[in-house]
Amino acid sequence: MKLYIKNMVCIRCKMIVKQELTKLDLHYVIVELGRVELLEKISDNKKNALRISLHDYGLELLEDKRNVLIEKIKNVVIEYVHYADEQLKTNFSDYLSEKLNHELSLTEISYKLNYCSVAHLSNQFKKITGLSPSHFKKLKENRRRGLGTLEIM
Repeated sequence: MKLYIKNMVCIRCKMIVKQELTKLDLHYVIVELGRVELLEKISDNKKNALRISLHDYGLELLEDKRNVLIEKIKNVVIEYVHYADEQLKTNFSDYLSEKLNHELSLTEISYKLNYCSVAHLSNQFKKITGLSPSHFKKLKENRRRGLGTLEIM
């Protein structure tokens, strides 16, 4: 299970988070800036206890997708500023997209494919696939969710 933590911006923060996870008998795989990956699912009681203990250190457990994305972006910027040895050879927005594994928006895709407008790309997409881009994206998201719930026989 992945947890996202706001204001976790240094090695000391990582040590505090590890310490608090251990106190709650939660087993972590990864603790990096802004993100924790646990071996097990966390109960609501333990999540609340973690939220309270992190708050005492100025850290905040995030659950809203928008806030999680904002925190991820901040952490990529912090990592780059403090820990990157090389200078970028691409646009910083491309660097962020790559680091966050974040898909391009339809506007960005239409621009990269030299369409005159997003509407033109959407119409062409629907003409060829029979689906609107937003409907296609929902199907893709549902398919990903479905694969994670499959049982192995």
